[in-house]
Amino acid sequence: MTALPDTIMPERGRPPMMEITLPDGMDSTHLIKVVVWRFLSVVSLLAAIGVWIVPSAPQDTLMPLIKLVFSVGFAGGTLYFITAMPQETTPEITIDPRNRRISMCEYDAKGTRRKEIVHDFDMLSDVVLRDGWLTAQDVDGRRVLSLPVRDPSAVAALREAFAPTRA
Repeated sequence: MTALPDTIMPERGRPPMMEITLPDGMDSTHLIKVVVWRFLSVVSLLAAIGVWIVPSAPQDTLMPLIKLVFSVGFAGGTLYFITAMPQETTPEITIDPRNRRISMCEYDAKGTRRKEIVHDFDMLSDVVLRDGWLTAQDVDGRRVLSLPVRDPSAVAALREAFAPTRA
């Protein structure tokens, strides 16, 4: 008879882990959409200004009114192209050191919340901040989150939040 070590445990007793994944980077279709929308907003802004560059006859009293209508229309188009620009839907991750919890919210393209996952610091067994990535595992050894951290102030805040408390 062969005995297995205690460290090998079957997965059947644990519920599946909810996971929110961060995209690796902007995909090419999203990048193309953003470039097109920015181009259209710049063109519309230049058209709103350019309407006034076109000379008109000094006796024509209706032309300034027509220019004003076109200029306001193009300025409205600029505002539309800026506000309606497609946004990338990345999850929002909040680390609350006071309440000692990490919460992750995932949103869809319309901005409504799809799922929210909350983990207490006490339920995390391993938190590693290395090579610009924060990785955390729960007490069962499952990866809870893995996200890039580029900002040096965020790195310092994370080190302070996950520092062991001294009594």
